[in-house]
Amino acid sequence: YLRSAIVDTVGFPDREWGVPLSSAEAAEVARRIDIQLKKSDAAVYVKVLPESAGVYTDQMDGGAPVFLFAGDASRHVGEIERRLPAGARFRVASVSRSTADLEAIRLEVDLAKPALLKQGIDVILTGIDTSANQLMLGVNGLTPSAEKVLRTRFGDAIAVRDERPA
Repeated sequence: YLRSAIVDTVGFPDREWGVPLSSAEAAEVARRIDIQLKKSDAAVYVKVLPESAGVYTDQMDGGAPVFLFAGDASRHVGEIERRLPAGARFRVASVSRSTADLEAIRLEVDLAKPALLKQGIDVILTGIDTSANQLMLGVNGLTPSAEKVLRTRFGDAIAVRDERPA
């Protein structure tokens, strides 16, 4: 399919994105980029709120921005709507932890790394997974016992995966 699309400059005229796209596909990519650019004022508003849990783009929902809050998300709908273009689709959702909560857990993990390493638990990656509202931990050589230690110490705010050094 890809080979035929590469040579089909009539059916796939757009080459701007590094792959051949039909006119409809190129328009959809442009529409989603436009959403990203136009959500910035709302994203900045949300980011500074203490209860903010971040913003992500739901590509499975046509690129709709999703604004997350620890606590009642519905009270922010009007302000977000005011900061987006008229009629823009978006969602808000209430989650368990704010970004500040997850950053505090990240700091706790970072401070615990030397002690964890002495236990044979090599945490080599920490990062916030906004859509899952969790702190992702990458552990070099993850074992079930290491995962149990991490979950006991840091609770359900973490997701753990085996991660090899880059």
